[in-house]
This record gives sequence, structure tokens and C-alpha cells, in this order.
Amino acid sequence: MHKSNAQKTTECYNLYNWGLRKKSDKNMDQVKMAGHLAVIPYG
Repeated sequence: MHKSNAQKTTECYNLYNWGLRKKSDKNMDQVKMAGHLAVIPYG
């Protein structure tokens, strides 16, 4: 079953927020990219 865009966006934001809480320098680039991928397509 395919996920809706809303579900995908929510998962991206959850990953982004988790990364911010973790505050790991090694992961920040991936976290920022996940955040951009979540934000840009939806304005």
C-alpha cells in the first residue's frame, strides 16, 4: 500500500525533529536534507 504525501511528510518531519533532539554533528547534514525534502515540495 502506497503512503500518502502527508504520511511521507510527517515521517520526514519526525526524522528532522529527532535529529534536532539528538544534535549529532555526524548526522546534521542528513537531518537538514531530510528537513529540506519535507519542506520544499509543500511550500
